[in-house]
Amino acid sequence: YQAAVALAALDGWPATRAEFVRVLCALRDALAGVDGIVWPQGLGDGYAASTACVGTRLPAPELAAQLASRGIETRRWWQDGLHGHDAFAACPRTALPVTDHLAAHTLGLPCWQGMRAADVTRIARALRQCADPF
Repeated sequence: YQAAVALAALDGWPATRAEFVRVLCALRDALAGVDGIVWPQGLGDGYAASTACVGTRLPAPELAAQLASRGIETRRWWQDGLHGHDAFAACPRTALPVTDHLAAHTLGLPCWQGMRAADVTRIARALRQCADPF
């Protein structure tokens, strides 16, 4: 059943893809100049994704808490990295400084099909308020 649904959805993929590109471009443009937010290169320039993950200067948990206090939900996609999960904590590994940095400074912003300009503006305003003191 899931495969049939997925195959049927392929007919609408061009419109779905265009909508995700529109949303990503709107978010990227609204966040231009927000101190401490780094937008991935290429995302929104014809590259579509259903997520809007940005790099943050502030620790992601701190920024997520500040945004939550303003009514904006976020996601920490990788939490603390795979090596930080209990199931893998005892596994041998080398130092993972890049993983540690990305896990601590990457935040998933709200992103959905049909996102309105007012939603984008609200997210950008909240991020500016969070970035101002830093």
